[in-house]
Amino acid sequence: MNKRLRRKLGNKPYRKIFVISTEGSNTEPRYFLWFDNDHIHIKIAKGNCKRAKKNCPSAVLQRMEDHLREEKSKKEKSDQYWLVIDKDQWSDSQIKPLHDWALGVESRGFALSNPNFEYWLLLHFEDAKGINSPRKILERLQRYLPEYEKNLDDLMLKQFEDRFSVAIENARQKDVPACEDWPRVYGTTVYRLIEEILNINKKNDFLSRREKKKS
Repeated sequence: MNKRLRRKLGNKPYRKIFVISTEGSNTEPRYFLWFDNDHIHIKIAKGNCKRAKKNCPSAVLQRMEDHLREEKSKKEKSDQYWLVIDKDQWSDSQIKPLHDWALGVESRGFALSNPNFEYWLLLHFEDAKGINSPRKILERLQRYLPEYEKNLDDLMLKQFEDRFSVAIENARQKDVPACEDWPRVYGTTVYRLIEEILNINKKNDFLSRREKKKS
């Protein structure tokens, strides 16, 4: 758990929940759970999906829908629900239902990395110029995380600390003009989700400091 993001609060505000449904069962959950702190509770949607391909886009959406049915009575207006997938080999027709699910609903989000989540991880360290294949992404990422093999441990996760704003800026620079659905070339919209998380942390840190001054 990211100790840097933890704060001691006297009068704690509501701990906002981000429910995230991902394709991967290891790398993505480990990455997002790193943001769990006193301000934000990260939940990874599990669901009861019985699909043969549990990492396909439709299964990602099904897990979120299962979670929402199970947690219906516990929802708060300020909570957010995000679907996170890779472009990989998936067709536009397979991806579109996920985008449509989030479209026009303030509490819902959809983030896609093209071609994969490792591209987003690489942007924490560089702007990924000259990348032209998933193999190149992995090779370049391993310059910074030599032990990386589709898995993140705590030592690797610590390498991302203080680099989130770098990744956001690198991703935003590639998202010009901002795509309305998902990147058709190398790029990622995961930065939009991370911005939401960091903005809530920043706001609550400010409120915490103001309360301390009053006391």
